Amino acid sequence: MKSLIVSIAFAGAMLGSAVANDTMDAMIGAAVVYAYVDGTAVAAKYSADGTYTTDVAGGGKWSMNGDELCITTDSGEKGCTQLSPGKAKGDSWEAKDAFGNAVTVTIK
Repeated sequence: MKSLIVSIAFAGAMLGSAVANDTMDAMIGAAVVYAYVDGTAVAAKYSADGTYTTDVAGGGKWSMNGDELCITTDSGEKGCTQLSPGKAKGDSWEAKDAFGNAVTVTIK
């Protein structure tokens, strides 16, 4: 009985670490384009295993902390950004990237 309780508690903890933001759910596996005010565009792809790649700057790891998307780049830089829930494939919105830069985000 004790091992069953421990297993249930472990399973609950694992579910709690799952993505809890529907916008991030929509971003996983999709092309996500970050368009900056200077005209630069960066395409990113987020994978369910907690990694991401970009077409210009390598990649790294991502995680969710509540509604914050946090990244650690391959070069070790870290940053987080608020990720508003309710966005889906085809949506675009104004935001700040993980390092505070103004950007238009589009899920393609």
